[in-house]
Amino acid sequence: SFDLKEQVLKCVDFLEHSLTHHEITLNVTHTCTPTIKGDEKQFFQALLNILLNAKDAIIANNTPQGSIAIALLEDEKNWMLRICDNGGGITITPIHKVFDLYESNKNDGTGLGLFISKSIVENKLGGKITASNEKEGACFEISFGKSF
Repeated sequence: SFDLKEQVLKCVDFLEHSLTHHEITLNVTHTCTPTIKGDEKQFFQALLNILLNAKDAIIANNTPQGSIAIALLEDEKNWMLRICDNGGGITITPIHKVFDLYESNKNDGTGLGLFISKSIVENKLGGKITASNEKEGACFEISFGKSF
């Protein structure tokens, strides 16, 4: 088991210099501190892929005041991690194909990062990951069922 909030903060800390260099702000909010069953290193990799894609989208679109927001939330049945950026959104349709192998929103992308993230979240950690376009960019939501 691992502390989800702790892994989010480690990933944010890992990217801090690069984000600052590109003048991208990253804000983390939390209303809970969930413990998830699984490998924390695999979760770190899944989250890192999503955050790097957000950073790349912000840079590619020359987004002024680039920002990424991460929120740890919960409802009665799930722990949720919501990652949103203002990098212009996902152009792949239907949007769920963004997780398909070799599908990429980037001109020079390989289509591996989000495929790997989905594989880790759903096959290794027992969670679910979805993507949507909201406001000025993309949002990813990762949910894990609460164990009672």
